[in-house]
Amino acid sequence: MPDVESNGRDVQARLGYDPVEDQYKVLCVMMFRRYGRDGKDIEQEHFVFTLRSQQKEWRKIDVTGDSYTDVQGGICIDGAIYYGGVGHKILARFDVRSEKVEFIKTQKDEIVNVYSWTFINHQGKLGGIEYNYFYKMRLFGCKKERNIGII
Repeated sequence: MPDVESNGRDVQARLGYDPVEDQYKVLCVMMFRRYGRDGKDIEQEHFVFTLRSQQKEWRKIDVTGDSYTDVQGGICIDGAIYYGGVGHKILARFDVRSEKVEFIKTQKDEIVNVYSWTFINHQGKLGGIEYNYFYKMRLFGCKKERNIGII
């Protein structure tokens, strides 16, 4: 794998596997925080690298949606990497084969703070263990409209 040129940016990487194409890919999220007159501004770029390929450098992919300040957790389930985006309390899904990132809407107040979650694979479904004050386990299932709800 080629080196990542961070240029002062925070770098977060996650490994995923596509069982259909039998490929491993690395998603790299680079974030740079600038503080301007209007407060904090986040520049963010997403890159992908396919392992065991002839690829020589990281490929930049376009991602639309809210920026987030940190990548928390990460688990690959059935060809998708799920991770939390701190700052906007979001859950992201990176499809390893299509190399698309989508942001999953959650039920109101469902994922309160991704810093307090550990994502797990429970029988092929995304789950989470919340560990704020008491350990609680919640299982989530992706609905067709990509909402997350307690099972």
